[in-house]
Amino acid sequence: MKLAGEVTLDPNTGQISTTFKNTPQTPFEDFTLEFFGGSTASLTTPPYCGTHTATASFVSWSGETVNTEASFQTTSNCTNPPSAQPFSPSLTAGPTNPQAGAYSPFTLTLGNPDGDQALKGLTMHLAPGMAAMLSSVTPARNRRPAKTNAAKTA
Repeated sequence: MKLAGEVTLDPNTGQISTTFKNTPQTPFEDFTLEFFGGSTASLTTPPYCGTHTATASFVSWSGETVNTEASFQTTSNCTNPPSAQPFSPSLTAGPTNPQAGAYSPFTLTLGNPDGDQALKGLTMHLAPGMAAMLSSVTPARNRRPAKTNAAKTA
């Protein structure tokens, strides 16, 4: 059986909470929660070395609650302490055709290597004479370089 759940993210702690509401009253023995991996994964391994704990709360239809937790260790590709994490993002931006008055896609590539501190934001101002074409902007993805085709040079 597959059930739809609601996932919320605490922007201050990065903690993810998943809630399954109004599930059918069907007994089960095993519960598996799967997330996609790779460069577009919604979760990452904690950036610092040590023991990390995941917690879960299960509430029955009768209202009884069971709390449980499981721990895991990170020992590679991590820093200790967390304040020692490197921060070396990269940015490449500009028109692909620098000819004045001609249409030219504007590309912006933002990189953040694995193991670096997370980016909290980016503000970009186009040069005078450049107008954005928002319909051609590619949405940013988590942990992937974002490319946009967004400007016309004048």
